Amino acid sequence: MKTSDPNAYYLALEVFKALLDSGTTHHIVKDREAFHTYNESKALPMKTTNCGMLNTFAMGNAHIGVDISSHMVTIILHQCLHAPDAPINLISISALTENSMYVGFGKHKTTCYFLQSHKSLKNTSFQADVVGHLSFLNCKFITPPDPDNIPSSANTILPAFQKPELYAYLWYCRAGHPSQETTKCIVSGRA
Repeated sequence: MKTSDPNAYYLALEVFKALLDSGTTHHIVKDREAFHTYNESKALPMKTTNCGMLNTFAMGNAHIGVDISSHMVTIILHQCLHAPDAPINLISISALTENSMYVGFGKHKTTCYFLQSHKSLKNTSFQADVVGHLSFLNCKFITPPDPDNIPSSANTILPAFQKPELYAYLWYCRAGHPSQETTKCIVSGRA
């Protein structure tokens, strides 16, 4: 099957749980059950690439499990928008890069690296599979535990992202890899 075959995209939508997206500023999550926090007052209307609108119902945090070195690691995604009508969950590349990550694109794999500044996952990475120039992530959306079934002695350790220091390389990545001159203008506020 060719990677440009529409059937390849349909199959990818069935197999993978999320798509890495450089065009969205917020993570988009379809399933309400994936949210660990949920604030309906922060819902935002989202414009789509085809000039349409995608309704969202709330904003909150969701947790995903990804395979890192044969271990399932939980990553907290902050400021996710709940959009049940989205065709697939979207993981915002810009939100990842704001939170101590670097995303590298290869011919058949996209790799997400945790930078040295990340407290618990520095120098680790996970991969997304490329199908027809799109990066699909095989992850698991983790539902919050039922508070009635948690023993009082249970301790859950989840790596939390810190707000990164804004520096030129981050803006270079977020702006789509422009020239050094353009990056300096953005960082200095002259853009």
